[in-house]
Amino acid sequence: MHSEMDQNCQNVRYWKYVLWFSFAAITRKCYLSLGCQSEEYEALLEFRSSIFNYSSTYPDLWGEERDCCNWEGVRCENTTMRVTELILPGFMQQATEYYSMASIKYWHLNFSVFSSFSKLTKLELPANYIAGSLHSLDTRRLEKLETLKLSSNQLEGNIPSSLGELSAIRVLDLSINNLRGTLNLQGNSLSSATLKY
Repeated sequence: MHSEMDQNCQNVRYWKYVLWFSFAAITRKCYLSLGCQSEEYEALLEFRSSIFNYSSTYPDLWGEERDCCNWEGVRCENTTMRVTELILPGFMQQATEYYSMASIKYWHLNFSVFSSFSKLTKLELPANYIAGSLHSLDTRRLEKLETLKLSSNQLEGNIPSSLGELSAIRVLDLSINNLRGTLNLQGNSLSSATLKY
């Protein structure tokens, strides 16, 4: 009697595990098929629409597909599909190559859009006609950021002291802008050889 009950309990446990693992596998497959996470997808769409307010004359760099991990300049972790790198050097120059320099508008980028990318390790947007200040960059959400390259833009104002709180930062290039001030880099891994501003 007991052995039969034990056998039944083992069978129930077995099928419970089979169902659980099947559900987990199906869920993971559906999750991965969507590509990057919805919060990051929405943030990238916001980032994209901020370029000339997404002018109809602006050459389309990114595809319309839902998986933004396949978009140009976007890299994601293989397992979590979180965005880890956004590397678009000079892409605004490509976008404006059909227009005269007199007609170019500067891109007033709201850096708070990057607070959605908690796994971001590289943010590289040099030579993109970016104007304004860096004060909207929320460094508290960017604790994994190792590389920040914003050189050859039109950034101005004081260098935010919060940049010194990027504990993982190894490369920081803010050169060829109109920024003022100094950085307190205590407590992070940045060496003077990788700092330009």
